[in-house]
Amino acid sequence: FVERFKTFDPKEGYQNMDAAPGTFNTIMQWTMYAGMDTTDLEAIFTYLQSLDPIKNATVSWVPNEK
Repeated sequence: FVERFKTFDPKEGYQNMDAAPGTFNTIMQWTMYAGMDTTDLEAIFTYLQSLDPIKNATVSWVPNEK
């Protein structure tokens, strides 16, 4: 969990990639969380693990067709 976020740390050389309109792009704020202290990311992970799972249907993103 922590390593995944730290992969996107701009201070460690990660550069954002531009996303062209109509292409897939994540809404996850990877770089914002990547700058957090490791201890804070570990605390978030611990908290998330403490929650009871819920069943939630997901839908894959499909680009708009022109």
